[in-house]
Amino acid sequence: MPNRTRLRHDRRAFALVEVIVALSLLSIAVFSLAATGVRLIAVGVSATRRTLATTQLASVADSLRSVPCRALVSGTDSTLGVRVTWSVSSGATSRTVMVSAGFRDRTAHTLRAESMIPCD
Repeated sequence: MPNRTRLRHDRRAFALVEVIVALSLLSIAVFSLAATGVRLIAVGVSATRRTLATTQLASVADSLRSVPCRALVSGTDSTLGVRVTWSVSSGATSRTVMVSAGFRDRTAHTLRAESMIPCD
């Protein structure tokens, strides 16, 4: 009889160890998923800001193409945390327009586009 009691006691202790190990593994998995979720949110915010900067850059570049060649001048604009600057360099038969859009998430980013506008 003493052996059966001891055997039953060991099985309960073994089950407790299994529960502790299972809870530990589960908590590690949950914390890993939470960290992944936070990272995904940060990547999503960065992608949104990059999209906004690209849209602003394209908008300014398109609007500058509609301005007569001789009237093009350098300038700057800032909308929704995106700073867009453009510079115009003169040529004999055309103007070169450099447009830059800068934004910050955790670091600073700059997007650039160059366009050649012919003079009539």
